[in-house]
Amino acid sequence: MKVADKLQPLLDQLLSVSQELRKQVLADQDEVEEWSSLIEQREEIIKQINDLQNQGQLLRAEDKQNYLQKVYEIDLEITPLLNQKYEELDRQSKNIQKSRMVGAKYGSYGNINPYGAYFDKKN
Repeated sequence: MKVADKLQPLLDQLLSVSQELRKQVLADQDEVEEWSSLIEQREEIIKQINDLQNQGQLLRAEDKQNYLQKVYEIDLEITPLLNQKYEELDRQSKNIQKSRMVGAKYGSYGNINPYGAYFDKKN
């Protein structure tokens, strides 16, 4: 198989995986593992395309228009959504971590004593 024949299927895959990622993100389901898998697939495909270009394979203008422009537009659409989801998950993670630290400091503070007494166990 010639180098030129290898580029076209990679561009098809890149567009397909990008469209699937957009579909998943816009579905507003919190399938972060699946998103991560799709992003890793895209990175691998892009690496393969770069390798072929380093071997001397050039992208035709129609390939840039039909594939790369569409992938770029998808990226512009989903990047803010992915960043928003990342910030939300980061905020939730920090809240959980903070709750654990407070729980460790105060021991059983969150537990209600049936006699109404509270003993601060913080040293």
